[in-house]
This record gives sequence, structure tokens and C-alpha cells, in this order.
Amino acid sequence: MLTARAIEEDRVYGLKLGADDYLTKPFSVSELTLRAEKIIQRRKMISGLHEEISCQRFGIEKKEESLRKVVHDLKNPLISMGASAKLLLRKEQTEEKSKFLGSIYQTSLQLAQ
Repeated sequence: MLTARAIEEDRVYGLKLGADDYLTKPFSVSELTLRAEKIIQRRKMISGLHEEISCQRFGIEKKEESLRKVVHDLKNPLISMGASAKLLLRKEQTEEKSKFLGSIYQTSLQLAQ
């Protein structure tokens, strides 16, 4: 903002309105140029950060997708093992076999979750 209003309240008000900077008259062209260049540098830096954030989000999404596939690929055999153990538990077994089958069944449920 370039203005003749130089009191502190005006400067604060101008910045609150959204000005990136506040320069009062009379002004120096070299100072105005330097301040404008600084604003442009900040905006380029912010734009670069936004691009970096987008790239990071994309990478995270790809990793999450890969993890979902791995979890899916691991979950199916676990569910199948648990179901098989449960079917075998229905048959008459020795106490020791029932204990192991029960353990397999419970563990497969926990891992599938």
C-alpha cells in the first residue's frame, strides 16, 4: 500500500485490510522496488512450498494405497486359516488339538482385525 496516511493507526488498518506492505509518501523508488521484490520472493517461496506439500500428499496417498493392498493380501489368508481352524474345532478332537486350533482361530481373528 502506498499512501500519504502515515500515522500508526492508518498503517495498522492498511495491513489489517490485507496489504502485504505499507509505504508512505514521500517515498523512494528504490525502497518501493526493493519492497516489491521482497513480496515477489515471498510469494514464489510460498508457491514452491504449496507445490512441495502437493508432492508430499501425493506420495503419502500412494504409500497408503500400497499399504491397503498389502493389508488386503494378508487379511484373506488369515481369514481363511481362521475359518479352517473353526471348522476343525467342530469335529471331535483331543484336548491338546482343540487348544491349538482355538489358538490358531483366535490369533487369526486378531491379526485380521
